[in-house]
Amino acid sequence: SSVNIARIRKALEEAINDCEPRITLLSLNIDSSLMDEGRFMLHVAYTINDTATSHNMVYPLNFE
Repeated sequence: SSVNIARIRKALEEAINDCEPRITLLSLNIDSSLMDEGRFMLHVAYTINDTATSHNMVYPLNFE
């Protein structure tokens, strides 16, 4: 549900901001199209503060 996605997004944003001071979070997008199968994809864009370089990562997550 959209409420669960919003909760997941908020928890991840807080965890990244609190636990990884070396980066600035640019965006965090959640692709929930496979949520009915117990999966979703996280798309994270960030900047490394010391070098000012931007990167993207995609994390597949599965729920059992």
